[in-house]
Amino acid sequence: MAGGKNLWKISTAERLQVWPKTSRIRYLSNPTKFMPARFVNRDGISAPNNVPFDIPAKESVESAAFATHGGGYYIMRRETEVCEAVFVLRGHYNARINGEDFKIGRGSYFVLPANSTCRDSIDGKSADILWFRFHAKSAWAEILGRTPYKAAAKNLEAIYALAKIYADEAHSRLPSPTYLQDTMRLLAQTLRREFAARKPRTERKAESAAEELARKILSNPSKKSTRTRAAKSIKTPPEKLDGIFRNAFGMSYAKFARKAKMEAAAKMLSENSKIRDCAKKLGYADAYSFSNSFKGYYGMPPKKFRAKTSGKSV
Repeated sequence: MAGGKNLWKISTAERLQVWPKTSRIRYLSNPTKFMPARFVNRDGISAPNNVPFDIPAKESVESAAFATHGGGYYIMRRETEVCEAVFVLRGHYNARINGEDFKIGRGSYFVLPANSTCRDSIDGKSADILWFRFHAKSAWAEILGRTPYKAAAKNLEAIYALAKIYADEAHSRLPSPTYLQDTMRLLAQTLRREFAARKPRTERKAESAAEELARKILSNPSKKSTRTRAAKSIKTPPEKLDGIFRNAFGMSYAKFARKAKMEAAAKMLSENSKIRDCAKKLGYADAYSFSNSFKGYYGMPPKKFRAKTSGKSV
């Protein structure tokens, strides 16, 4: 698959991709399934090695990366399982999506919905980009919209800074999972704000109310609050609360509350807290029920998580 000016290429019925030797990529996540494993962490392709679980996936981010591509970069693909947003940091990026041409310059981005056919190429010598691929069955599909578009990025400076902070930590020798979780949560929220700028004012107002409610949850994750009580506090019907939270945070109210509780647990464990103390502080009946909930969320028991992360800065 390698040879000449290209490091590798893929040629199938659904994907034609040429990867020049001059291309560079730095993943925030695990590499995509299309990146040949033998080239990872060599030849200008780098990915995190020591992050204990898939943190971007907790925000329904399938993968993300900084990349630099030159004029020889080309990809034609049919995306069905993911939707995508590509921010141009330098240069120009060309995309032909479902027969429509987009030329995206520095400071702008384009959105590729699921079930789209796209041809990507570089206009000029090279371009720097920051891209995010989101699970198509997540709330991101609704947040991004169902049609392709390009727009000037209003929050690019913050998005870039948070993505770089995350990447630097993820590629460090001993990355802190709780630091990464906090950064990824802020990054995902900033991305949602970016895409929400295209929404009607009434939707943005509802999401602002949800953000205030979310701040209360994050400040006291052990506090129990039913969906009905939470909806009443922001003066919205309970049946609409989940939709507002999905638009604002990519998940239902209950899932957001659980995520906040699990992230608080992860931080306490990384600070070497005892399991029974975590259970008590977070409102669990006992250490057993806390351990089951924690394992169900992170895929490992709290004792193992603490052993992997305690003593690291958060």
